[in-house]
Amino acid sequence: MFFFFRRYRHAIVAHKAWLLVIVAVSLLVGGWAVIRPDLSFAYQAFSFAGDPPIAASDSPVNVIPLSQLLAEPEGLFNEQFATMQLRKQLSLTGMLPDNVQLNEFALGRVVHDTMTFERTSPGELRIRYQGQSETLGVALVEFFSQRLIRRAQSGSTRAGQTSTPASTPEGSSADGQQPPAQAVLNPEQSIVTGSASSPFHWAKLTPALITFAALMITFLLVVGIKELLNAAFKSERQMARYLGLRVLGTVIDADHLSTNNQSPAK
Repeated sequence: MFFFFRRYRHAIVAHKAWLLVIVAVSLLVGGWAVIRPDLSFAYQAFSFAGDPPIAASDSPVNVIPLSQLLAEPEGLFNEQFATMQLRKQLSLTGMLPDNVQLNEFALGRVVHDTMTFERTSPGELRIRYQGQSETLGVALVEFFSQRLIRRAQSGSTRAGQTSTPASTPEGSSADGQQPPAQAVLNPEQSIVTGSASSPFHWAKLTPALITFAALMITFLLVVGIKELLNAAFKSERQMARYLGLRVLGTVIDADHLSTNNQSPAK
C-alpha cells in the first residue's frame, strides 16, 4: 500500500512544474478579483445658492434649511410615505429585488446601505448610489432627485408665503407684486453612471481559492489516472511483486547514457 503512495508522490514531484503554473494562475485570478470593478454607481448633481428652504416631511407648513437635511439625510431617504411610493414604483417596473419583495423593511435597508446625500462643494451637492445594480441605482437616484426637487419647490413656496409682508386677501403684496421666489435646487446634468472597485476584503480572494482548489484537484486526478494507465514497471521491487520472480540484478539503460554523452553531429 505504501509503495503506491510513494509512486504517486514521485509522479507528483515529476510534474512539479505544473504546480507552479497552478499557483501562478491562482495569483492572476486573485489579482483580477481584487482590482476589477465590482460596484456600480449613479449620481445626480445639483447646484444651489445660499441655504434654500426644504419642505418638512412631518408638517404641511414648516420648512427646514438644506444644511439640516444634508446633516440628517435620513429625512430624505427614510420617509415612510416616500418608501411606500418607491416600493410601488419599483414593483410596477419590475426592478424590486427578490429579497425585498417579501420583507417590508428590506427596501429601507437597501436605501440606507447604498444611497448618500452629500455636499461636494460650497455650491453643489449630490444624491449618489453605489451598489450591485446599475439599473436599480438609476431608479433610486431618479426617484429621490425628483422628490428633493419637489420638496425644494414646496419649501420655497411655504417660505414665500410666511415672509410676505402686508399681503392682500388674494395673496399678493401691498404693491400688487408676488413675493420674490426663494432659491431652489437646480439639477446640473443628467444622471451619471459608472463602475468602481470596492475596498479590499477577504471575500474577494474567494475566486482565487476556488481556482486553486479546482486546478489542484484536476492536477492530482490527471497524475493519478496517468500512473494507473502506465503499465511500465517503476522499480525492481514492483517487478518482483507483480511477476512473482526474484530479481537478480538490473541493467542500466545504455542507450539513454550514450544519447546524453553523444556530441551533436556537425
